Amino acid sequence: MSLDTLLRAEKTRLEEEKQGLQEEIAAAKERLQEIQSRLHHVEGLLGTTDTNETVFPQIPSMNGRSLTDIAEEILAERSREPMHYKDLAHEVQTRGGTFSGENVAALLNARLVNDERFVRPVRKGFYALRRDYPNAKNVGARKRRRNSD
Repeated sequence: MSLDTLLRAEKTRLEEEKQGLQEEIAAAKERLQEIQSRLHHVEGLLGTTDTNETVFPQIPSMNGRSLTDIAEEILAERSREPMHYKDLAHEVQTRGGTFSGENVAALLNARLVNDERFVRPVRKGFYALRRDYPNAKNVGARKRRRNSD
């Protein structure tokens, strides 16, 4: 066998191994993202802290704005009109908000519940800004009170 033939065989073997490793890395990254998303949801449901920043960190979404910042901007444009969290999640996505996980509406809902800027003034599932409804109780306030006892 000539040196050229051996080198070509080695090149082919290395390219195949490289492709296999790239596929493994892609699968591992996807699994890591799934685990991080599930962990984030579990931490949010546990509600083990009093601060929104610890349970739901302000993850940059677009131009350094968090998902809740985009939601606040949307609600501010609605002139005190509450919006259902599923519609709000869709609008946040339309404006460039990125979510990790499968149920984007549930993720946004969990963040809104634990953010003092948002309240449910009319009924379950509909959110508005606290500044528009200063006397409305924040749903997350009950959970935080219970944890501090």
